[in-house]
Amino acid sequence: MSILLVDDDYGTRVTLSIALKNGGFDVDLAEDGPQALDKVGMVPYDWVISDVVMPGMSGIDLAREIKRLRPGCKIVIISGCKIRRKSNGVNIAGFFEKPVNVAGLCNLLRGEQKT
Repeated sequence: MSILLVDDDYGTRVTLSIALKNGGFDVDLAEDGPQALDKVGMVPYDWVISDVVMPGMSGIDLAREIKRLRPGCKIVIISGCKIRRKSNGVNIAGFFEKPVNVAGLCNLLRGEQKT
């Protein structure tokens, strides 16, 4: 299962990617929305996990663009602040607050639970 992890915070990107790789997932990284869109244009990821607050493009705006480019791609939003679970009409598969519950995220990615 291929995952693109998008977060402007280096520590979060590295820590979460290691945890996901240890969970058996193939993980690529992007540090912002434009970089993520470039990668999504080249690779048909199964999942994109994105921070919601990033400079230049929010995670919700990124999700909207990804759904336009790759309608079958599933999106998970993560945030360091209280998530309102408002997606402005974008189909979001899950919402997680930081620090991310890695076991819960892995269960969602494997189809074992919904958030």
